[in-house]
Amino acid sequence: MRDLGTVTLDHKEPTAFIRRNGVPSIAMSIERETGANVMAIMDELRIAVTELNDGPLQRAGLVLDQMYDETVYINSPSIW
Repeated sequence: MRDLGTVTLDHKEPTAFIRRNGVPSIAMSIERETGANVMAIMDELRIAVTELNDGPLQRAGLVLDQMYDETVYINSPSIW
């Protein structure tokens, strides 16, 4: 992740319970800096998720899923 930006550990008091397919889950947010290249960041993020899932997370029996992708809207055909 350090290749993508600065990683900081923080927490908030829980305001909701996160579940995925009925299983308790953890949600995390990755926010880009203003003016950053969305397409390049999302490409690198996909690579990082794959590397984590194929390595340390797999060994720990965990999976990281990307739930939102800004590039879907950017790449969709314009109706105008």
